[in-house]
Amino acid sequence: MSRTSRVPYHQNVYDLLQLEPGESPEAARMIAAHEAQHGPLPASVKEWYLVPQAAPLASRTYETNCFWTRSNPPGSALDLKTVLDRAAHPVVTSSGAMIGIMETYVGEWPAWWMVDLGRDNPMIWRLIDDPDGIEPERSDWNFMAWRLIGDPDGIEPERSDWNFSEFVAEPFFEKFRQLSASCPVELASGEWPDGSNGRNPLFKRFRAHANGLWLRTPDEPFHPPVIDYLTEQFGESERTPRSGHVTTYTFRPPGGTIRITADEPELTGGLSAWWVHTETPERLAEFAALLVPWGTLRDTLRADTEAARGVLQRVRG
Repeated sequence: MSRTSRVPYHQNVYDLLQLEPGESPEAARMIAAHEAQHGPLPASVKEWYLVPQAAPLASRTYETNCFWTRSNPPGSALDLKTVLDRAAHPVVTSSGAMIGIMETYVGEWPAWWMVDLGRDNPMIWRLIDDPDGIEPERSDWNFMAWRLIGDPDGIEPERSDWNFSEFVAEPFFEKFRQLSASCPVELASGEWPDGSNGRNPLFKRFRAHANGLWLRTPDEPFHPPVIDYLTEQFGESERTPRSGHVTTYTFRPPGGTIRITADEPELTGGLSAWWVHTETPERLAEFAALLVPWGTLRDTLRADTEAARGVLQRVRG
């Protein structure tokens, strides 16, 4: 069953990277042509591949070697054209029709990470070696969650700027940049075109999350009174209207940010994506204590780092 919500599946990804994802007209044209002939893509996969090339994130110089990684670059093994070609001729298994989105190895054996085509936010499967001879194994996470896999606890703010970009590279590109073609981030080494050697002012915004003190949930049922409650606590929010009658409410009290991206209140089945980040563990605990009584946030708020998990566990009791 398709969800009625128009909140982006990957809103937490965009919150982490502080990106406005936008939509690539060329990607939209390619996907529309594919769907007219072969039927719809899974909604979360479609959303991800509509993201155009995005802002530069970080840089590093390896002697004279420079590399640039963008979303959906032409000729990449994971570019949109390749994904659509695979979706037009999916691998049929006993678990349904699937397409490969990343090639890797399990030991010495080739393997594919696959998504099934039967749901809006498909599960990730691993298919080893021979699609005709070995059945896929289902993972514990779906396509949306796959974008936040990694080890955020490896962040060390006192180290160089590269340290945080390594963290982002792991969940969104995986190691060795295997997911780079489908990620709405540009990772670079060497100098930027403007000769600034990677010291782009946007990087300070990304680096703000290097302390690991964030909580999130991608699809909380939306309870509109919580906006009034937070307004009473912190004053009026910044309101950013988005496509599909979605609004982002951003509260910026001292020491942190609370951002809720939500459907219009009248929508049946409306959802909200939450992003909470603070400068200190104490402030994160204060925010969490205010939020957990609302809706199902006590159960659905997620902590991706050890620092945030400790705070959330104490608040939940």
